[in-house]
Amino acid sequence: MPNNEFCLEVWGPYACYTNPVCKTERFTYPIPTPSVIRGIFSAIYVKPTKCSWEPTKVQVLKPIRYINVKRNEVNSKMSYNPINTEDDRTQRQTVALYDVKYRIWAKLVTRNGEQIGPLIDQFKTRAFKGSFFAHPCFGLKEFFAFYKFIEDGSEAPVENPLNMHVGLMLYDVFDYRVTTKQGRIAPSVFDANVLNSICVIPPYTSSQVRKQQECA
Repeated sequence: MPNNEFCLEVWGPYACYTNPVCKTERFTYPIPTPSVIRGIFSAIYVKPTKCSWEPTKVQVLKPIRYINVKRNEVNSKMSYNPINTEDDRTQRQTVALYDVKYRIWAKLVTRNGEQIGPLIDQFKTRAFKGSFFAHPCFGLKEFFAFYKFIEDGSEAPVENPLNMHVGLMLYDVFDYRVTTKQGRIAPSVFDANVLNSICVIPPYTSSQVRKQQECA
């Protein structure tokens, strides 16, 4: 495993990786999207002007199990104006996952010629301690993710390996290579396959990842 690639074992009671095709009711992908993996690593350590995370692989360690839940949400987006939750509240059906566990891998990629050594040391220090800046989550902020740093980066043994064709999956809603807030919204997708419980994630720059302008 490359020196800049790291592995976490993550688990939690619930998860929802919302498929953007389902706009009214939330419906989860069966496995975490690359953006969720990036978010978990970034919650532990990231310096946007110096480095970013590039997901490389996810291993499913528990069977995929779905659950239907109803959640109270608000219709409005966050803004400088206050939201009256009593008037703007709506109840939506969510098809989520429960009792999930994975191993996830990602590469630490530097920007602007930064030295990677100190960044790796800082990430390892935080990961060994179980620290985070914001609590990692599985798609929705109330679906907490707990993690353990896997120092040797190995894959875990799985009794009943999973094989499935997930199909087109959201890769990310941002272009992680851009550090400025303006112009970052750039949805991308890729064709996801799970073989022997492992989904290999292509690099963002790969031709396997279809960017917004390529899907138009």
